[in-house]
Amino acid sequence: MKRKKTLMVIGVAAIFITILTLIFPKENFISLASQWDIEKLQDVVEDFGAWGILVFIGIASLKPFLFFPNAFIFIVGGLVYGTILGSIASLTGIMIAFSLCYWLGGRFHHVFMRFVGRKHVIKLQSLKDEEIIRVLFTMRVTPGFPIDAISYGAGLAGIPYNKFVLGSLLGVAPKIVLYTFLGDNINDIFSLQAIIAYISLLLLAILPTWLHKRSDKTQR
Repeated sequence: MKRKKTLMVIGVAAIFITILTLIFPKENFISLASQWDIEKLQDVVEDFGAWGILVFIGIASLKPFLFFPNAFIFIVGGLVYGTILGSIASLTGIMIAFSLCYWLGGRFHHVFMRFVGRKHVIKLQSLKDEEIIRVLFTMRVTPGFPIDAISYGAGLAGIPYNKFVLGSLLGVAPKIVLYTFLGDNINDIFSLQAIIAYISLLLLAILPTWLHKRSDKTQR
């Protein structure tokens, strides 16, 4: 049974790689994967014209398998489509990516349990119903937290999908808007608006610490 599930995961990954190979020229794909080239990704998306936004959403949704930094995707979204449309496209793609990881985690327990760690899954399973959205929000906002591992872990822990989506959406949406805004204003990174975005990202980074301290005081 374990072998069958492992083969299914390998098969899904092979399909994704095949799609990417068909969409991107080999040299572009290698450059993107190895150098995280913002201009190269911008060129790839823009080359598809009106269909480019669908290609962009597809790339964002496959991010867990491409190993791009999240900020890289969001900044390119703002660079190509502006703050509003870029935020919508980035959010759509990243929520698909989250859902895909959630499904894989829930479907292939033995494969992803090693990746996430049993102790972390147990912690997620022990959450009270009213804590789920808040904890997911905090994890999504916390800098350096492995964003895909959260999704795999939520699927492994059997967290209700609607709560998973809401907590993830609330946590990731502010980051996406701010990074997309910076991408939209990449030619003026020291403008007042950009500085406000930097400060907002900093406040988001320290928000989990503040919430944790506030929670401790409430419990006392």
